[in-house]
Amino acid sequence: MAYLPFPKNWPQFTPKDKLGDWFEAYASIMELNVWLQTSIKSAVYDDAKAQWSVVVTRGDGSERTLHPRHLIWCTGHSGEPKVPTFPGQPQFKGQVYHGSQHDDASKHDVRGKKVVVVGTGNSGHDIAQNFYENGAQVTMLQRSGTYVITAEKGVFMMHEGLHEDNGYGSP
Repeated sequence: MAYLPFPKNWPQFTPKDKLGDWFEAYASIMELNVWLQTSIKSAVYDDAKAQWSVVVTRGDGSERTLHPRHLIWCTGHSGEPKVPTFPGQPQFKGQVYHGSQHDDASKHDVRGKKVVVVGTGNSGHDIAQNFYENGAQVTMLQRSGTYVITAEKGVFMMHEGLHEDNGYGSP
């Protein structure tokens, strides 16, 4: 992370809960202003004023207008969920949703229920594990084969520059 290296004893691929705790600590140490339960209502750039006007809606329903110098969209890969249709879908009695809509399976009684997770990326594995740990019978589907490589044979080389053990700007 910028200006604050990860602890030296941390694994290269940090578990999500540990990383979440790190983000909270990082925000506190760096005195960052983090707003949760906030959504963007509108974002308009005024060429004449050379500034953004961003209206946000807070969790309590109040609105606030911000004028940042920069606006960076971090919406994830492709931005919009793609939910495919399938033959017989209107007759299917179960629930179909995109991984971005996933709610913690522990909040629902999923014991013994059959769950199919389509996709084997990071989110797919996290969601499948979440359902499994809460008693669901999970099946994962993927489009094609997966290339598996050991860390010693290339994972770290493939990720070089994406993660710096000593923080931002490390040699």
